[in-house]
Amino acid sequence: MLFLIGCISIQDSNYAMYSRDDVKTMLNSNSFGSGRNDDIYVALSHIYNDDEISEKCGGDFEVLAENIVCHFSEGENFLFYGIYKGHAEYSILIKEYSYRIKLSKDYFKKWSVVDCFLENEEIKT
Repeated sequence: MLFLIGCISIQDSNYAMYSRDDVKTMLNSNSFGSGRNDDIYVALSHIYNDDEISEKCGGDFEVLAENIVCHFSEGENFLFYGIYKGHAEYSILIKEYSYRIKLSKDYFKKWSVVDCFLENEEIKT
């Protein structure tokens, strides 16, 4: 049996994974938020749409894949493949600021942000 979890056709040479456009595409996909790998997109959606972050970092920043640190993303199955719960935690660097974002997913529910906070006031480079 073949399971197709999420497909995206990338034909634009300017496509950037985790960009605002990429996140919008994922947000509009069927069953978004329920997938095993949707945690990062839920986190990025929160980051891109948070008023405080936009005020501090500007409203047009883009998150690059190399500026995301996954501390953990784990889940536990309940009988069937598509029924599971999980927890995830990421650090996302935006300009000179690093945000920690924690997510959770319960059985039969979608991923949700449970906490987001500034890890540091500024990263000195």
